[in-house]
Amino acid sequence: MSQPRQQPPPVPIPKIEKCPRCGQPILLGDLVCSNCGYRVNIPLEQRLKRQPPNVVAIVGIVVGLFLGLGAITTSGVLQAVLVLAALACFLAGGLFYAAHLLYLGDPRRRKPPKME
Repeated sequence: MSQPRQQPPPVPIPKIEKCPRCGQPILLGDLVCSNCGYRVNIPLEQRLKRQPPNVVAIVGIVVGLFLGLGAITTSGVLQAVLVLAALACFLAGGLFYAAHLLYLGDPRRRKPPKME
């Protein structure tokens, strides 16, 4: 009697993502896009470090001011939308700045835990 054939183990198919810059396929685990060189798997801390928090907060406040000024000259639903967008810009800039200070701020400012 012959032995039944064993099925070969399934070949793992790597997950393919698209590069956010050029749209070319990128295999999961690749650090850079082979087409444009975009760095793909960058941790959140490194992405936050790239943006100066002061600039982000100032841009959020300025955009919020312009949207708020635009809300003054309009009425109705458009005014409500502009007010909400202005508040969102203020909050986004402030929250980004606060997150940067809390998570990535100058370690010299942090108080070391008390050892007892």
